[in-house]
Amino acid sequence: MYLLFPQWQGAGDLPALAQGARRLAQLAPDLSWQEVPLTVSGGLTVQEGILGRVPLLSQFGAVLALLAAGPPTRLFTLGGDCAAELAPIATVNARHGPELTLVWLDAHGDLNTPASSPSGTFHGMPLRHLLGEGDAEVVSSLPSTLRPSQVVLAGVRELDPPEQVYVDAQGWIPVAAATLNAQPTVLGDVLTQRGARKLYVHLDLDVLDPTEFSAVGWPTPGGLTLRALLSLLRDLHARFEVVGGGLTEYLPGNADQEERAAQVLHAWLGQEREDDAVPTD
Repeated sequence: MYLLFPQWQGAGDLPALAQGARRLAQLAPDLSWQEVPLTVSGGLTVQEGILGRVPLLSQFGAVLALLAAGPPTRLFTLGGDCAAELAPIATVNARHGPELTLVWLDAHGDLNTPASSPSGTFHGMPLRHLLGEGDAEVVSSLPSTLRPSQVVLAGVRELDPPEQVYVDAQGWIPVAAATLNAQPTVLGDVLTQRGARKLYVHLDLDVLDPTEFSAVGWPTPGGLTLRALLSLLRDLHARFEVVGGGLTEYLPGNADQEERAAQVLHAWLGQEREDDAVPTD
């Protein structure tokens, strides 16, 4: 199943993320993208520590209902903000259980709770909710939650202090961007050592270094090169069963940025294009 969920409210007042998700779908026109409608009512006010909680909960319910009506074997989601990943990841996890490993390719951990978040923006909280902590209504509505042992962080380099405390408490050691730039297949090696078989690949485009790709809301220095990311994604598809993924946080850019986004999109889907040679510089 190919899901288009152009939610933007999780990132605050950044509706261009919806346009970005829709544009990504247009870059893969051979696939049948099923779009989740967005809530048009409800302002971005803070409730229970979450900015825009009213529309977010409405949209969360809509995507949960859609997925429950026909749980897919494989699920790829184009999202506006990272919180669009909550229901898809929980649905795939409910189907595959402990066999599933979540690869979190992102500049950020998205591990805040409403109590710890400095901004209240929900796109900084989805992974913590998937791990069973956060807004009680959201967590109780998820079809499943993850175990910390199912999560591998890669390219993460900007954590809030409470997020760092959580990462340290789990004993997680993120695979650094510098390591992946030097040898992209290291991530696959780490996953193999952990006994991973089935993967869900979350990909926030801000995992890329802004000197290579800047069409994101929160560009963060020290990220992956385009070459490393493309090689890494192709290696994961070659070595593992990728049963799902999410691609998020694209702000439509110029023609060069769009071409790079298209290359990432197709590599994330496990597709090859004749003009998608990995850059050499």
